[in-house]
Amino acid sequence: MNILKEGEHNIVDLSLSTFREIGDVCMTDKFVYIDSDDINSYNERYTTNFSCRIDFSFGIMFCYKGVYDVEINSRICHVQQGCACVVSKGTILKFDSSQSAPNVKYFCILLQKEDAGLALNDTRMLMILKDFIGKISDQVFQLKEKTTETMGSIFKTMSNSLKRSLFPYKNEVLQNCLSIMFYITIADVMERKENAIKAMPTRKEEIFSRFIDMVEKHYKEERQINYYASEMCVTPKYLSTVVHEVSGRYAREYISDFVMNEAKRLLYNSVCSVKEICVELHFDNPSFFGKYFKQHTGMTPLDFRKASN
Repeated sequence: MNILKEGEHNIVDLSLSTFREIGDVCMTDKFVYIDSDDINSYNERYTTNFSCRIDFSFGIMFCYKGVYDVEINSRICHVQQGCACVVSKGTILKFDSSQSAPNVKYFCILLQKEDAGLALNDTRMLMILKDFIGKISDQVFQLKEKTTETMGSIFKTMSNSLKRSLFPYKNEVLQNCLSIMFYITIADVMERKENAIKAMPTRKEEIFSRFIDMVEKHYKEERQINYYASEMCVTPKYLSTVVHEVSGRYAREYISDFVMNEAKRLLYNSVCSVKEICVELHFDNPSFFGKYFKQHTGMTPLDFRKASN
């Protein structure tokens, strides 16, 4: 157990190796599920000032019963039933052991790799998920009442399955439950966002929305911003500026992200060969596709497929 001192607090780095040492939580080689009972157990085991640093790609916290306060990167956040929070790598969480009453229930799911979301098997949703995590990381947000009820049911099912001592499909159960959770949570948040935009859309928001729709339809054939700018009757520079002002990211990033997410999805979820994926994404040849893929990931398509299995 790697415990670091920081002021008066004990900071525990939470990683897969840490959980393997503890040995009393639900985990696979890609995910860890930890609930309020586990957190309370750690508080009692180490110290009432127990804090943890997230050493995973990202994690999701969800409160399905009661009210409690959690300190996120030295900021106190009030969390109540139906609240969720996405935590990023390096985030420091501190839970107050005095709030360990049985009427307070929450859980965290920690994902080892950024590409764990590929279980969604939906390129559009992967794009939404990436932006979603980037924009609301380390923030608490409230979900709808019906969404909260559904989340509670999903995680009861997941927890019951994962806590079975002899169960060979833990990874599959967690992966599929995670997919459902992403869909209903993001759908909830996106609905609120779209309603807000519809209420008073700006010209730049309309351009951005149209650009994303066009990229989703044509990214396999068109990877140059000039094409989209021409179709929208604006200059490439203006389009890129607008996209950056609205989203904080440049137009070329969205185009390459669509291409890469689809390539990763096919490598992760299908048995298509690299050559077949190259054809599907309209690259001239496998060599060019391999260079493009490595430029964005640091590894070849085959290495990515091996690492994801």
